[in-house]
Amino acid sequence: MKSARNYGWVRVSASLGWLAVGCSHGKEPPDPVWAKPSAAYVPARSSRNAFDGYALAALEAERNAGPLLSRINFTGRYRREAEIACKKAIQVVERATTLPCQVEFRPVDPFAAPPFQRGWRLLGRLFAWRIERAASSDEPGKALGPFLDATKFGFDLTGGAASDASLGFSIVDEARRALTPAINNLGAGQLGELAAKLTLILRSRPPLEATIRHELQNMLAAVQFVLDCTVAQKFEVLERALGPSVKESIAYLKEKGPKRVYREQFFRGFAQEAEEECNNVIDRLGKPAAERTSFPDLKSLHRPWRRFAPHFLLTARSLLSVQDRTIARTRLLIIESRILQAIKVRKGAPTSLGEFSRDLTTDPYSGKAFVYHANGTDYRLYSVGQDLKDDLGDTDETSSSPDLWLETRG
Repeated sequence: MKSARNYGWVRVSASLGWLAVGCSHGKEPPDPVWAKPSAAYVPARSSRNAFDGYALAALEAERNAGPLLSRINFTGRYRREAEIACKKAIQVVERATTLPCQVEFRPVDPFAAPPFQRGWRLLGRLFAWRIERAASSDEPGKALGPFLDATKFGFDLTGGAASDASLGFSIVDEARRALTPAINNLGAGQLGELAAKLTLILRSRPPLEATIRHELQNMLAAVQFVLDCTVAQKFEVLERALGPSVKESIAYLKEKGPKRVYREQFFRGFAQEAEEECNNVIDRLGKPAAERTSFPDLKSLHRPWRRFAPHFLLTARSLLSVQDRTIARTRLLIIESRILQAIKVRKGAPTSLGEFSRDLTTDPYSGKAFVYHANGTDYRLYSVGQDLKDDLGDTDETSSSPDLWLETRG
């Protein structure tokens, strides 16, 4: 397996024509370069950028946690070991969450593990455990600090590439699930603090468009990786990593790849499709799920690189549904906190969502306001969910489908 490399981005442009084959001296020009190696990012300890703190915390956790990094299930014993091993790393994250975050992204080989993620994943779990303990104690308000830290941490990570964003959304979701069983037990002031601070975090999260553009750099690194294997005739690397699903495309490269014109057409088309895919995702970002058109069916398009496309070019589009779910429930938590605050102070729920700002009441699925009904201190608040229709609050044991509720509230 080729060693991991970091790549810089070389923009693809549909306006470029095919490069000429050969030259006056009969020497074949070099292949186009789709991604160039770049040095891995080294975080600075004196930085005022939260990302450096997050990266340093991940490295600290990875140094001290050892085999705990790869554990899936944690019993009480392993939780205690992880908390001891990562005590310093958690403190580094807590300090970093007080700073603005600018993700220092570096694209990597398609088969290389993204940096820092093993440490971040464990740290996210540690935050969730701390929130659970505090939320179930006699002082549930103590859960607010670690909850807000974890949420800021998770949302900041969504500014990386697709896998960073997926992990970041997961950290946000775990923190919220740990807190929501306790929100009825919070005081009015604590509920107001939760709503106000969570609103600021939500509004300052990184734009997902930047994340998609980062993911395009990873896609182009994958194009470059396949090109490098083709030029070196090391197809066994691709076969071993991707399995029999890519045999058809590899057979084409074995037959046509040695001929410069076919190789160039293959990789220029491959790279251009990566850019088109990311542009398609970006075009849908600002729209609610109900207004998004379907993506092109890549399976029906016959082009020589089509067997590689599912492995390398579909990583960005899944973020749309992940973001919808996380943003919907984060907004629901903010509104629920305000509703519960009103009940504790005024002895009644708001009669409508009119007193809340539109950016908080908009359902990412429908593009309209969340469904809300109130009568005295009783109320129902939920999203229409992925089926895009109001099923009168009907939901499953995970509060996800068909209508989507804040966890534990359905």
